[in-house]
Amino acid sequence: MTGLKRGIAILCMAALCLQPAAAPVTARAVTVNQANKLNKSDKMTLAESWYFGIYQKAWLEKSGNSLTKKQTNVLGDNLAKIVSGDFSLKKDKTFKKESFRSDMRRKDVIALLYNKIGQYKLPAKLNKAKTGSVNYFVKRGILTKTKKKQYLAKKCTPRQAIVWATLLYYDVVDAKNAGSKGFFWKASKGSTTVYLMGSIHDGITEMYPVTAKVRSAFRKSDCLYVECITDTDEAADMYLSKASYSDGTTIRDHISAESYEELTKVCQKYNINQKVIDSYKPWYVANLISSFYQYNTENYTDIDYYSVMGVDNFFIDVAEQSGMMIDELESVESQLDIFDSMSEEDQRESLDYYLDKVLYSSQNEKLLLMQMKIDMWRCWAQGDYKWFRKNYLETDEPEDGSLQDSLTGERDTAMADKLAKLLEKDDGSTYFVVIGAAHVESDGLVVDQMKEKGYQVTRVQ
Repeated sequence: MTGLKRGIAILCMAALCLQPAAAPVTARAVTVNQANKLNKSDKMTLAESWYFGIYQKAWLEKSGNSLTKKQTNVLGDNLAKIVSGDFSLKKDKTFKKESFRSDMRRKDVIALLYNKIGQYKLPAKLNKAKTGSVNYFVKRGILTKTKKKQYLAKKCTPRQAIVWATLLYYDVVDAKNAGSKGFFWKASKGSTTVYLMGSIHDGITEMYPVTAKVRSAFRKSDCLYVECITDTDEAADMYLSKASYSDGTTIRDHISAESYEELTKVCQKYNINQKVIDSYKPWYVANLISSFYQYNTENYTDIDYYSVMGVDNFFIDVAEQSGMMIDELESVESQLDIFDSMSEEDQRESLDYYLDKVLYSSQNEKLLLMQMKIDMWRCWAQGDYKWFRKNYLETDEPEDGSLQDSLTGERDTAMADKLAKLLEKDDGSTYFVVIGAAHVESDGLVVDQMKEKGYQVTRVQ
């Protein structure tokens, strides 16, 4: 393996194993108050729909009790766009559109959405159900028969309209057996089940939605477990505490003059406040500036986007908005300690490595790294674990044992032990666990250790 490829592989591995340490992710699709009139499953659907861009957030933030006709049309157009774009559906020339009023009662919204999706030749079982908008919604389980009269005459809230549009999309996704599979496992003992999703900690909107199997498992879970919970004031304080100097020194006192000169160039290049950067330790600064290199961007917005679209953030977001309990297998402190415990020499080397990459990498090198990112997101979406294992987990060079133990080995033993304790409860509970893909796909780590403990662990595809 060349030095370039090895450096890229290490950077990708860190993304697979650890939550981003640069800053806690805070972006969310909707607030709990905005979804409080929906049932748990619909709240999940509403939160999920933001990730594939079916609605505009302003509709929930500024709209009154219902969407306008124009907004509902945009929602329907977005539905038609993603359905036709994802599956290259042909137009159904025999389809007859329904008329509807402009005041956007529930019945009118149903008719408009039905017109948008019905214009295409859908999978067979969906096409057969096209016998009128309300009947279609009933046949597809989106609407119950008991709601057909008085219910339909009332105004439709933006949240309900978005949920209906998303369920229509899911109908096509599921009929096509589409959606992202991820690296998905199931472990069980007695009446207790643990679903285990290998995560990529960054991502893109094309990774969503997930498959019906994943959605179903998530919806029937009682609790979501993640590596650590970063979206809290305590976590933010911990980041600052671990990353900052408390002895009156600055980063300038801990790195060479040449490195500090290069750091100044990076701050100028990306419009970073160097006075703030000076208070941070080299490992933190290296982590921060590496994002510009690994995403081949000079834009903070791009970095935020990739982070928000990460698999962990997706499931945490959906769980929060639906009221699902969330717990952690590790802690922010323990993850940050992996970096903070690095020797000063190792921290300086890490910083120098990324200063060099940010300032002097060729465009070809940056494009190669971004392509590897894209390939990683693609193989996660396709559930292509064989390709993933071959290209990201197998190397032809010995690994740094201490670093490898910090990133995976010791942590995996602890995580496997905690999952075993969940299974040993045998109390009928279902848990959904999201941890870095390397932890579940590497030989000898979490999945293998759980098997060695005697639990039945199978891959879900």
